[in-house]
Amino acid sequence: MRQGDLVITASGSGTLVPADDVSLGFTSSGVLAEVLVEVGDQVEEGDVLARQDDLDARQALVAAELQVAQAKDTLDRELDKEI
Repeated sequence: MRQGDLVITASGSGTLVPADDVSLGFTSSGVLAEVLVEVGDQVEEGDVLARQDDLDARQALVAAELQVAQAKDTLDRELDKEI
């Protein structure tokens, strides 16, 4: 009797199938600023997977806020004229 390591190997071929396959839908298109997961990471419902570059949206918000402020100033001036 000899003592030693017993090595067993197996090989095969086939197709890998994901446990779950999910279609993703997005409300806007754009450039990804950051990807927070890697291939093979397990994720759960609600996990943030990536962040979109929102510079254009932030600039549009600032412009809209400026327009609101200007409209309020115009309204205030018009109301002051009536007094």
